[in-house]
Amino acid sequence: MENNTVLNNLSLFIWQGIKFCFVGVLNTLLCLFVVFILTNFLKTNYVPSIIIGNIIGVTNSFFWNKYFTFKTKKLSIFETMLFVIVFFLSTGFQIVIFKIIKLYTDADIYILKYTIKVPFLLSMIAYTAVFFIGSKFIAFNNK
Repeated sequence: MENNTVLNNLSLFIWQGIKFCFVGVLNTLLCLFVVFILTNFLKTNYVPSIIIGNIIGVTNSFFWNKYFTFKTKKLSIFETMLFVIVFFLSTGFQIVIFKIIKLYTDADIYILKYTIKVPFLLSMIAYTAVFFIGSKFIAFNNK
């Protein structure tokens, strides 16, 4: 019986991780869309466009992860503040990891015509893992 509980918990954890990544892709597309509209049609400078895009993306992330990924019911200021704190801590962690990896390599990966920096890719993976764990166990912890 205990093995079944562990397996169910692991399955839930993996499924929530997949959903979290799906929401992350949606947020990225939404942010890109907002920045594109602001810069190309409303002629807004890139810096405020990126800030607005990120705010919309993080807000979208909060609601999708709350109701779709982790299925929490109550909405509270405390939960929202925890989510924002987890987001900023995850972003800070990503920057630190990026700088550490960049000390050792600045290699590129080429996909089609596009170049992706290895330190950025690895730090993005670390960011996603930390943001997922923090969201699951801190911001949207149902207990």
